[in-house]
Amino acid sequence: MRHEVADFIVNSFAEKHGILWSARQEFDELLEYLGLRKLPDL
Repeated sequence: MRHEVADFIVNSFAEKHGILWSARQEFDELLEYLGLRKLPDL
């Protein structure tokens, strides 16, 4: 339940402020598509 509430709060804040992001896998795919290297895993 906490996870769903946290997701809702974060998504609401992001939508309100026009913040866009993607999942790590989507971001890595975008970097690869653009010919850039993926970020290292920390």
